[in-house]
Amino acid sequence: MRRTSRKSDDGKNSTVFLLKTKAPDKDGYEDWFSRNGVVPGSSCATYFVPVLGHSSIPNALQKLRDMFEDPDTYFRQASEVGQWVAIAFTSQRAVEAYRGVVTGRRLCGTHVELDAEYLQPDMNYFVVGEATKAVLAATRAVDARRICGSECGTSAELALQVQASHNAMYGNQPKGQKPGILFITGAKHRDDLKRILDTESQGEDHIKLEELVIYETKEVASFAPDLSLALRNARSSDAFMNWFVVFSPNGCESLLRELGLLDETTGRARTGFKIGTRSAFLATIGPTTRDFLVNKFDCEPDVVATKPTPEGVGESIKAFTVEYLGLRREPKLEG
Repeated sequence: MRRTSRKSDDGKNSTVFLLKTKAPDKDGYEDWFSRNGVVPGSSCATYFVPVLGHSSIPNALQKLRDMFEDPDTYFRQASEVGQWVAIAFTSQRAVEAYRGVVTGRRLCGTHVELDAEYLQPDMNYFVVGEATKAVLAATRAVDARRICGSECGTSAELALQVQASHNAMYGNQPKGQKPGILFITGAKHRDDLKRILDTESQGEDHIKLEELVIYETKEVASFAPDLSLALRNARSSDAFMNWFVVFSPNGCESLLRELGLLDETTGRARTGFKIGTRSAFLATIGPTTRDFLVNKFDCEPDVVATKPTPEGVGESIKAFTVEYLGLRREPKLEG
């Protein structure tokens, strides 16, 4: 559990619980809330409570290393049938694993970072979200100018962009002879890319997508006690608003239980928990997690981020808070 805070002199406090692991370098969510807070003129403390643990899949990582030891076979001469002209990512964790290979940290025991020219010079990259793009763009082996899709908020949106881009470049090639796309991902992911791109029903728009699952994800055993500790620390600071930002369906049940919002008899959220004075507010990174809360627990979050980015989450929370408290809206927030 990690905490940062933004100070003020008015005696009011708000707290943002980010149910995620803090980014290793600079965390965009921490940075946004440290600069902007939640309520105008009030202090804001930020807690990180990791929900998910990730473990690499050794065989898959070795396969990825093999690809970069023999790029001619997999990446160069991409006009040939069966080879890849693009790589798709929908998570930062997948990008981090990719970086670990192409930077040479684990490649044949060397520590030589590869240049972009090492791969096919016109390799395209498709990503969901600005945060994922930022991690990928920091890799020297990647030409940042060829990263596309960061404005997409979901994998379904990304799939449509991939489809349009790919068909524009290779649409004149016969069915079954278009070069493919490599999708580097975790074990748990939505099937939107596969469903939209790689099904025979797509006809001439069909694009071969090869999935390479390089890590597994599961809820960390310490999540519930870590969350309980964070809540006790926050209560000691007498925060008048506590925001809980949920980044995935994992951990939702533990969160609702810890907040006293889960009816253990029905397994659903307690009715009327939003009525009257309250200090706990829920925000989700996007519609997928919102739908899980509604369908599984009959719990409608207060905020669904307009975009899965620090700015999208922060501005959505702040807009709700200003309206909820009846405050005058501020000028546009800092980026």
